[in-house]
Amino acid sequence: MRAVLDTNVIISRYLTPHGRVARIVDLWEADAFELIVSEVILSEYGRVLRYPRHRRVHRLTDTQLAELDDAFREFSELITPDETPAVIEDERDDDHFLAAAAAGRVDGLVTGDPHLLKLGIYRGIPILRPADFLARYFHE
Repeated sequence: MRAVLDTNVIISRYLTPHGRVARIVDLWEADAFELIVSEVILSEYGRVLRYPRHRRVHRLTDTQLAELDDAFREFSELITPDETPAVIEDERDDDHFLAAAAAGRVDGLVTGDPHLLKLGIYRGIPILRPADFLARYFHE
């Protein structure tokens, strides 16, 4: 099974290390599914994890953040989309997640972002809240 995780899912895991979002990241770490990323997505993960307001909560050191960057790169499948669609007018950064999902032929895009969730499906790929992803693919 293959999935794209929106940045808000990744950030939530490190701000609140328990619950559904943490479970999803734990499943990825246990090789229960393949995380699909692009260079743009990896860059966004790293940039947002380093926001001062997030660092005050997750308290990860520079070394730990660098290790996370390395883990995302090493243990994910890096794809290069041929194109980035112009789908989400209000939030163009979201289009990169759609591009990665389509190019990576994923089974789901997991997000809490209302712009993406409003689509519901993109090129046959379900766009799911974390709870729906866990229920659909892991019967949790």
